[in-house]
Order: sequence, then C-alpha cells, then structure tokens
Amino acid sequence: MSIINVFMFAILLSMALDFRANTADRLLSFCIVRVLFYLPVFSITYLFLYFRFDSFAFYHVENGFFLLLMFFSYRLFQVTTAVEERLMIFGVLFFSGLAAVTTTAVFALRNTGAGVLVEDALRFSHFGIVYFSTIFQLMSVLLLVWRLESFWRSLDSGEKWRYKYMMIGLALIGAVFGFELAYRLTYLQLSQDHLMLLAIVLSVAFVFIAYATAKHRLLNRKMFISRKVVYASITPLVFSGFFLLLGTLALLSRLFGWSIPFILQWLVVILGILGISVLALSTTIRKNVRYFISTHFYVNKYEYRDEWLAFSNFLQDKRTEEGVVGALHQILKDSLYTQAILIWLGDTKNGFRLVAYREKQASKTNTILPGDDPIICYLRNTPHLYIESNNTDLAFQSLVEERNAFFRSHGIVLLVPLILGSQFVGLIGLGPESTGGRYGQDDFDLLSALGSHAASALLAVQNAEKLAKAREQSAYHHLSAFVLHDIKNAATMLDLARENAPAHMEKPEFQRDLLMSIDDALSRMGRVLTRLSVLREELLPDIATVDLHGLLRVFQDRYVRKLPGISVHATCPAGLHMESDSEFMERILENILLNAKEAGATRVDITAVACPENRTDIRIEIVDNGPGISPDLLPDLLFEPFRTKRPDGSGIGLWQVRKSVETLKGSIEAFNSPDGGAQFVIKLPISKQDT
Repeated sequence: MSIINVFMFAILLSMALDFRANTADRLLSFCIVRVLFYLPVFSITYLFLYFRFDSFAFYHVENGFFLLLMFFSYRLFQVTTAVEERLMIFGVLFFSGLAAVTTTAVFALRNTGAGVLVEDALRFSHFGIVYFSTIFQLMSVLLLVWRLESFWRSLDSGEKWRYKYMMIGLALIGAVFGFELAYRLTYLQLSQDHLMLLAIVLSVAFVFIAYATAKHRLLNRKMFISRKVVYASITPLVFSGFFLLLGTLALLSRLFGWSIPFILQWLVVILGILGISVLALSTTIRKNVRYFISTHFYVNKYEYRDEWLAFSNFLQDKRTEEGVVGALHQILKDSLYTQAILIWLGDTKNGFRLVAYREKQASKTNTILPGDDPIICYLRNTPHLYIESNNTDLAFQSLVEERNAFFRSHGIVLLVPLILGSQFVGLIGLGPESTGGRYGQDDFDLLSALGSHAASALLAVQNAEKLAKAREQSAYHHLSAFVLHDIKNAATMLDLARENAPAHMEKPEFQRDLLMSIDDALSRMGRVLTRLSVLREELLPDIATVDLHGLLRVFQDRYVRKLPGISVHATCPAGLHMESDSEFMERILENILLNAKEAGATRVDITAVACPENRTDIRIEIVDNGPGISPDLLPDLLFEPFRTKRPDGSGIGLWQVRKSVETLKGSIEAFNSPDGGAQFVIKLPISKQDT
C-alpha cells in the first residue's frame, strides 16, 4: 500500500508542471494524462482493500483522486468560460482543495475516529473526518458533472464525436461515485462489496477514456513511431501478454486456492499458442491488424514518404512499360488492402488496353477502353471515381448507372487516372478492400501521388522508346544520304567520261582514265552494298601513315583528266606524312572539288603544310575562284545536311565531308576568300614520324 501512496503523491505533485503550460488546451491535456495514470492505480487500490477490508487507508487515496477531478473540472471550465468567471471558480476550488488536503493530512496523522468495522461494512458517525471527507468528494462529483454538461454543450457537432467516449467514461465515474457517496452519507457506512464494484467501474471508465484519447488524439500530441516497428512488435507483445495472463491466473489460483484441472491448464496453453501462431502466419489476419493500426493510431493511413521511396526503388532499372507496370502493381499490392488491381495503358487517341489484372480474374472481356469512353472523360477532370461514395452529383450517378456492367465484370469499385499535367497515359482499377472497410481520403491521396509518379515514369519510358526509334530512323537517313551521294558522284564521273568519249576515245590516256572511272564506280557500288549490309551510320576508317605529297599528286593528275574545264593545282612539300585513311582523304577532296565545279569555279588550289603553330597537325587549304559561299550559310550552316543554295544540289556533299574529317579526328572550317571564291581549311593529325 505504501508504494501506491507514493505513486499517487507523485501524480499530485505533477500539477506543478501546469505552471509551464501556456494554453488551456495544453492544461486540459495534462489533466487527462494524470487521470489516465490515476484511474488504474485507484482501481487496484479498491481491489486490494476489498481483500483486506481491515485497512482504512483509502480515504486519503480517494481525496487525492477527487482533488484531481476538481482540477479536471476547472480545466474544462477554462476551455469554455471567460477569464473573469474562471478566477471566481478557481477561488472556490482552491479553498475546497485546501480543505481536502487538510482533511487528508489530519486523517493521516490521526488515524482515529475513522469508523468501526462491523462485519462487511465500515460505519462512521456524523461530523467526523470521514463524514466531511465524503461531503468534499460529493461536491467534487457534482462539480465534475456540471462542467461535463457545459463542456459537451460548448462543442460543435464536428467535435462531439471526438470526445464522446471520454465523456462516457467520465460520466460513468460521476454516476457511480454520486451513488456511492450519497449512500455513505445516507447510511453512514461503506460496504465491502461496493469496493469491488468501484474497482470494476473505474477499469471500464479507464478503457473508455484511454480509447478516446488514443483514437481521436485528444492530447493533441503526435507520436512518431515507425509502423514497421509497431508491426514487428505485435506478435511478441501478444506472446508476452498471453504468458503474463497465464502467470496471473496461476498466482490468483494459489492465493485463493482455486483448483484447475491439469488437462484444462495445458489445453488453454496449447490453444493459446496455436492461436498466436495463426495470428503470426495468417496473411489475412496480419493485413487486418495492420489496417486497424494504420487507421486508428496514426494521423495518416500511410507513410507517404516510405511508399514513395518504395515505389522509386521498384522503378529502378525499369526501362520498359512492362517494368513500370510491374513496379506499380507491386507497390499497390503491398500498400493497399485489396485483391483486385487492374491497370490500363494507352492514350485518348488510340484507347486504353488492360495490361495488368488480378490473377484469378475469370473474364478478361472489355479489356479495351476507348479514348472517348465516359469513364475517361470523367477522370480527365476528376482525381478519382469511387462508385461507393455518397456523391450526389447527377453526372456521377448517371455514369455509374451507365457503366455498372463494366464495374461488375471487372470487380472494381475505384478508378484513378495515371495523368501528368494534360497527358492521360492510363488508369488504375481497384476492387473493394479485403478488410471490409471503405476507401478514404488517405487512399485517394496515396493513389494520386503514385499515379502521377507512375505517369511520369511511363512518359519517360515512352519518350525513350520514341527517341531510340528516331535515332534508328536518323541513322537510316544518314546511311541513305551517304549511299545516295556516293552513287551520285560515281554517276557524275561516268557521265563525264561518256561526254568525252566521242572526242577522246582513241587516245590511250583517255582509255586508261575511262577504265579507272569504271573501276572507281564499281568500287563505290561495292562500298554501298557493304554499308547496306552492316547498316551502320558511318564506316570506320583504316588509319595508316599516308604520304600526303604522293596522294595530292595522284589526285591532281587524275582529276585534271576527269574534270575538263577546271584546273587543279596541288602544292605539298615532299616527305609530309599524316595519320589518316587515303580513301577517306580522296573522297573529301573529291566532294570539295565537285562542289567547286558545280558552283562555276574554273580553278582549285590545294596547299598542304605542317601547322607552324601546332607541330601535331597538318593544314590543308583548298581555295577556288568561284562565286563564293552565301554569307547566311557561314560559318557552319553549310555543313548541315540538305543545306544548299543550288537548285540541283543535294546538300549532302559538305555534310559528308565534315563527318569524314571528324571521323579522321580532324576539323574543317569554311570561309570566303578575300580574292573571291570559297576557302576550306582542314586540319588533320600529322604522322608521328614527322613530329
């Protein structure tokens, strides 16, 4: 009993903390906490005194409890009453409390005149310590009931549901103590059986108040405890509670001499262990427990941050629509309490196809939703469509009635769009909750967040696929451009040979050039076939040491005969070498030379030197005497594909030149020469033997 007295005295001392509170709501929270601590101890005290009725120590314990009730009533008064009226009632409570403390102290010092124990009742006289103590307690109860009624009337209809269970618990305390104290004053005695009744009623009241405090968060305090920790603690707590209950029953049986058959004892143990094992292993039960905890003990039904991170982890390395849909299906399966999860993908132009459905779905009919379906039109402007909601909107009711067969065939009650901005990429269909509950705002918020995240991932995947296809198409276009240009150049050479054949056919030199042109055209055709077979955007050069002086001399001699009407003059010091591909170099020079001829030039000068400012490069300058380059194509636009000012030009040659130069790890620039005509400057790596 001394331990209980110390504990209760500590609770009373905790009232000193009220001076640190700065709001009436916070003071009321402190009082609720003290009552919650005091009630179970008070109940245990009555239970203890029931079995040891020869002790008269419960009076000061009762006085402490009723002192708590007085201050609890005052806190209710503070919440609903003006400051001036609070001061008046505080004075009354202060003197009443002082009287209660004095009475308790006197009774503790002089344990005389408390009463006489007669059989199963404690009898006391008028105007004694117990008598006045009972009057004080009755005043406290009346004050509590009065303030409870005022507090209840002051609440609006939206707040009353939060406090109803607490009010029931406090009203139960007021009713049973009102009866008990009135009985004491009428008959001047305390019955032993009343102590057991009070212990039971206080325990029930504690359950009501504790439930209201936990469910509706009456303390206005948030406890941040990880759901994972709570979920993992349920089974160990159930095991602990079960064995604690067995131990308590065993202790009571020994104290009171109860005889429990051996078979019944072990039957209870085995059945209890089996029941707990089922709880630990049953997926349905665990889901129901998780659902109850999430909806009754947390501000939000979901930890949105955890669900978002989990979905992000599921999306890692997902590069296809199937991968994104699989991740979305997994997070919905893990977080929602339903067995039916369906996902449609598509767009409003081509419709939406069902790509994920529950495994046990018997029918897969109606798997295509047209883009103009009333459901799609409704979801474009609404975040969700929940057919079990109490929505009285005529458009909603008409839609549900019209598409009722669709909902029934798929077993779904909720549809949520996968939408990002104005892009509608799909929708989620969910069946009813397996717990028997209804979808609420927390579910809609979670689905909206996951839907936008999934829509973003799907659009990224779709854009990546479109980009890959565009690159394939671009590679095909590039290849086509190279092929066409090679064929065009070969055809140009054959055409020139054909024009000059009647006049020069008898000349041995022309015959040799004609054969070389035919061989060159056939060689180009072979390269075209090679490119078409490997389908590469560009061919890799065969890098080797090239004698630039010899290459330019052969090029000059060959094209002087091939292209009558234009003279080619090449200048290069002997012994100048470069790291390059001779075939690539000839094609580069040929393209520039043909461009100059088609532009109307009659002379082309090619000059090659080692760069004086950079000993690792060779500078090749090509200048013609044509009309020059259009200024709006300089400096780089003329190297873009299909850019040309000539009506018969393809815009491919110079683009092919730049691609080839870059492949050889060089650079090219274009200018208009000060003397007129076009000027190209090419820089390519010099041979290591010349550095």
